[in-house]
Formats: sequence, structure tokens, C-alpha cells
Amino acid sequence: QLRQYTTQNNSISYFQGDVFNTEDFDKFKSHIGSKVNIIFSDAQHTGLGLASEYINFIKDSLDEDFILYYDDLGSEAMRTIFFDIASLMEVNGWLGQHEHAHLNGIVTSLNLQEIFANNDLNIRYWLNSSPE
Repeated sequence: QLRQYTTQNNSISYFQGDVFNTEDFDKFKSHIGSKVNIIFSDAQHTGLGLASEYINFIKDSLDEDFILYYDDLGSEAMRTIFFDIASLMEVNGWLGQHEHAHLNGIVTSLNLQEIFANNDLNIRYWLNSSPE
């Protein structure tokens, strides 16, 4: 399933498919037609699901400046795969929607700590896995 809309000069594409089906990803890549800046992943909640999504879509689709956001990194297998790709932090998912705190992860080429500090934003728990 694919939905698309534009807001404030941003093209938003929402894709719902099988993270283990390369044909689904090929269709989505064809639809997008370019590199992407932001990916919000709330897909199949297993380590294998994250790995498949990364291998079959994400690794070749990210633009030079990007944010890759993973929701619900609850299992050890998911965190292991995530740490192979990323750094990790804990925030409330869907703030304001009365959801419990759960693990989320961000991989980005942007210096989020600097951006957050410059805009007086505070993250409760911040674990930076990038080399200093």
C-alpha cells in the first residue's frame, strides 16, 4: 500500500508492505525515484525485519543528509541490528498520545545534539554511539 501527499514543499510517501518481499521495496524505490532525507521505520518488530528493511531499501536510499528513525526497539535482537547501523536514545514514542516510554533509535548525518542544544531541546536519555 502506498500513499503520497505534499505539504510545505515536502513530498511525503507512506509505504506499507512486507519487509521480506524485495518486490515490494522495488515498487517503492521506483515510486520514490530519488534519495530520501527522512525515514520513519515502524515495520516488522524483529531483528530480521530491521535487517531486511535496511538491506533491501534503506542502505541505498538515504540522501547525504538524512534522519533514519526506528520506533519500538524492544527486543535484544532489534537493538543488536540497530547498533550495527546506528546510535541509540530513549524517548517517548508519539509524544502527547499517552504512550509509555519505549526505545527508539535515530541514525543521522546531522549533528542532532548541536541542533537540539541550539534550540533548547532536551532529550532525557541520550546515548551517542558515534566515534568522538
